[in-house]
Amino acid sequence: MKTIYLSLFATLFLYSCSQPVDQAAIKSEIEKVNQEFANAVSARNTDALTQLYTEDARLMFPHMPAVRGRENIKGFFKQSFDAGITGIKLTTEEVNATNEFAIEFGRYELFAGEQTIDEGKYLVEWRKVDGKWLLHQDMPSTDLPLPQPIAHRE
Repeated sequence: MKTIYLSLFATLFLYSCSQPVDQAAIKSEIEKVNQEFANAVSARNTDALTQLYTEDARLMFPHMPAVRGRENIKGFFKQSFDAGITGIKLTTEEVNATNEFAIEFGRYELFAGEQTIDEGKYLVEWRKVDGKWLLHQDMPSTDLPLPQPIAHRE
């Protein structure tokens, strides 16, 4: 019985690997979701933003612990909006995908009003859930230098 399950698993795995993947089409789909993301940020819509993430998604921003799960992600974005974030520009540079998951490399600019307050690059692991690409692991990395430490006075 164990051999049958192992053979079935191996057959399904090999079949899924042999399915053609249209990288350009997947990149286009991900770019559309990125536009939904940018629109939700501009609208300060935390509900729309969190629906673009998997249930157990993880945000891994610099200088802070990872944020896990939709409810915590929602709280993170609410705090970001309360701190003055008003927009984001996302530019997809590269996508490597299968039919069920993808890795995206891109660039971002973050805005408070008309002012760019951060810019950098990001990696996102995407998962296809019920026919829609969702962010599963989101890891931006700022290009701005670290703030200078405050001089210690004696």
